[in-house]
Amino acid sequence: GLLAGCAVLVDYQTAFAVLPIGVYVAVKQPRTIPWAIAGALAPLAVLLAYHQACFGSPLRTGYATAIVYGADHAHGLLGMTRPRLAAIWGTLLSPDNGLFVLMPWLLVAIPGGIALWRRGERAVVATILGVVAVFLYFIWSIVFWRGGWEVGPRYVTAMLPFLLPLVAAGIAELRRYPRVLELACGAIVTSVAIYVL
Repeated sequence: GLLAGCAVLVDYQTAFAVLPIGVYVAVKQPRTIPWAIAGALAPLAVLLAYHQACFGSPLRTGYATAIVYGADHAHGLLGMTRPRLAAIWGTLLSPDNGLFVLMPWLLVAIPGGIALWRRGERAVVATILGVVAVFLYFIWSIVFWRGGWEVGPRYVTAMLPFLLPLVAAGIAELRRYPRVLELACGAIVTSVAIYVL
């Protein structure tokens, strides 16, 4: 709860991940819900106080006062309307910005998710897929999906750590196929070079 509350302090759209994570917690650890809520209260109180001090209301965000990109966020929820084909292509496959072009090792999450599903970790896989779906829907449905100058689709950055359990399981599965594992590891090195350099 504390970490989820802090995540919203850093990036508003991380709040959307609360739905799939909340369902997971409600099913797997329902007795922890009051503690999770209590943990989230302090960072959320800080955020609301910040909004009050800066924008005149605890429920008014900086998007409401933005001059340059304010119109992009003025409709829908935080600017979300409906997914656009250009945004789907641009965030996943375009050579200059596509997630799978710049970070192809994320594709290892597919065999990893299948392996975890078969092992009975269905709640974990479903939660991760829920988080991924929420973030992709967000970026695909906002007008300003490019988010300015960037290396990769920045609005899905908070989603990426959720894919790591699937990637780790995928790498474990690929050990049976050494050549494919080498390709996956090469893709990791390539992505590190792209983002670090």
